[in-house]
Amino acid sequence: MGAFVIPEDIESLDNDALSEAVDGAFAAGRALAAIPDEEITDDQVVRLGALYEFHTKAADALSARRAEAEDRANRLSASRTAFSAAPEEEEEDKGEEAEEVEEPVEEEVVEEPAVEEEPPAKPAPAPAEPTDTASARRSFASRAARKTPDAQKKAPMPEAPRASLTAAADVPSFSAGQKFSNLNEAAKAIGVSLNNLPKGAPKGTHARNGAVVITLPDNKFNQNEYRGRDEEMLLAAASESRLEGGSLVAAGGWGAPSETLMDFCGGETTEGLISLPEVTITRGGVQYTKGPSFDDVLGATEGFWDMTEAVAEAGTEEKTSLRPELPDFVEKRLDAVGVMIEAGLLLRKGWPEVIERYTELALVAHQYKLHAKTIAQIAAYTGAPVNVPNGFGNALDVLHILDVVAYGERQRNALGENQTLEVVLPRWVKGVLKADLSNRTGVDFLNVTDQQINGWFAARNLRVQWLAYWQNVDVTTAGIATKYPANVDAFMYPAGTFVRGTSDVITLDTVYDSVNLKKNDYVHLFTEQGTVVTNPCNTGRAIRIPLAANGRTGAADISDNLFVAGA
Repeated sequence: MGAFVIPEDIESLDNDALSEAVDGAFAAGRALAAIPDEEITDDQVVRLGALYEFHTKAADALSARRAEAEDRANRLSASRTAFSAAPEEEEEDKGEEAEEVEEPVEEEVVEEPAVEEEPPAKPAPAPAEPTDTASARRSFASRAARKTPDAQKKAPMPEAPRASLTAAADVPSFSAGQKFSNLNEAAKAIGVSLNNLPKGAPKGTHARNGAVVITLPDNKFNQNEYRGRDEEMLLAAASESRLEGGSLVAAGGWGAPSETLMDFCGGETTEGLISLPEVTITRGGVQYTKGPSFDDVLGATEGFWDMTEAVAEAGTEEKTSLRPELPDFVEKRLDAVGVMIEAGLLLRKGWPEVIERYTELALVAHQYKLHAKTIAQIAAYTGAPVNVPNGFGNALDVLHILDVVAYGERQRNALGENQTLEVVLPRWVKGVLKADLSNRTGVDFLNVTDQQINGWFAARNLRVQWLAYWQNVDVTTAGIATKYPANVDAFMYPAGTFVRGTSDVITLDTVYDSVNLKKNDYVHLFTEQGTVVTNPCNTGRAIRIPLAANGRTGAADISDNLFVAGA
């Protein structure tokens, strides 16, 4: 069989041909990736990069086609289900009222009591199950990315998968594993599970019924795949910077049947929460080691020598050697985080919208709590922020100071000049930058966009995450914010420095307790999950930058230029 030839145009291939091309590129790339570093040629490295780039694009295109076909099939199935009963109902109407066969069908349907029945729910598309071959392809992609950094930069970001809601086992009227498209549908299962709890049980009875299971998206980085190789799992997840995708955001409240509107306002979002590469931890914890750093080797006093010919001839100086030391392993255990809601049985019967609204808010607030915990765990690794007071004293010092710190990090870690570094800032800093530019005289900066600001950082090879719910602006007793903080803290680190580990399944349960029943109370929601932030490689920095949106464009004294103190 001849060497695999990369097709020039993916769009011209049908699904079968595209699938064969993906398999062919994978097989060819795997053969090249198996060549040891000391034996692989420059041409083979270039070939490997081209195969990786094609394989990534072709696999994404094939997945998109299959997802589109599956979505079409699901929509077609739902439509057919919705209309399958219509002909039978129409024939039944004609049989019972044959004398009115010429009456319009619409008038018959309006009078039927069947209008109280709920229309069949549209089934949610099932997430694609990963195969062993797909997992192997991703392993090849990770190795190819390490050998071809240019191809890695060009690889498109995959669409983030979302969590799925399914019915737990033994919920009456629901089949085990039945999928829900939103929290409203899941709430019905919670209600059924609650009604199925025992009534009039003796004192001391405790029963717990499953209701809803939230399954997180499939994650190729999990301890079942990497058996006993926790460190390899963390490093594989950290090899690429991946944005966090998908989040559980509940739908709006239910409309009550009475004339009084009993719905509630909504609009809460999980936008602006921190994003880290993630791995799935199934054994309660993870072990890893960062190993030696470049600083350790560069700063070693032994193993390097520099002697003149005279010293060598005199034999007065001996050559030394550098001896590797065994690195220590770090163990990190999952922390349990969760939320529970107790409510009254009478309230649930009379005004269920209140409870459902609290459920929506609690699930969003849970994400914010997890966000704050993640930031605190990162801060534990970086330590207290280091004050960086240099600069003119304007808001654009954020750019200048971060640029200088980034050069220091690249220098300290022997990174390339174009190596992108991650920066974490509160999102209100964008407002300070815009205000500072608007204060400059003779320049129209009234219409600065977020894209322009991101471009300024990108030009310095910095990728910024603009976070909500971190270093919040002060709100006065009148309930409004009147000024920005005088300082801002920022994290900076190479991509993959921090990796978050999570448990793979979140369960929503209803709980019956005889003690609560006597008070007409019940546990409406109980959910718990594990989380931990690890630091498998590199070092993160925390810095503190002063802010002043004064529009200054130069130093107050010519002898006091940017970052250079006067004599």
